[in-house]
Amino acid sequence: MIWGLLIGLLASVWVYGDAKDRGLKINQALLWGICTLLLVIIVLPAWLVTRPKQKAIHHNKSTKILIVCVIIILTTVAIGVGYFYINNSSGLSKNTNLELLPAVESNPKAGSPR
Repeated sequence: MIWGLLIGLLASVWVYGDAKDRGLKINQALLWGICTLLLVIIVLPAWLVTRPKQKAIHHNKSTKILIVCVIIILTTVAIGVGYFYINNSSGLSKNTNLELLPAVESNPKAGSPR
């Protein structure tokens, strides 16, 4: 689920930047970006088909925005994975090491521990 949200976010940022670069007004570009975030599987292909055919004014700007977003997301994922790995470096032995738990013996006749 989180990967889908990240992909939708990246696509919406790219569509917004591409729409602005192709000369759309800011409110139209924002509408395309928000719609892409909400319905990426429908709106992204629609944008690719219906976007203005004129060459982008700043054709590198939206690409740079997308690259920065990808770098930020990958860095965040790497930090999260590293943090998880460091905190769980001993594996499941913390939870399953039964030798360290005190032994509890029960008396079946008394019904309570000794």
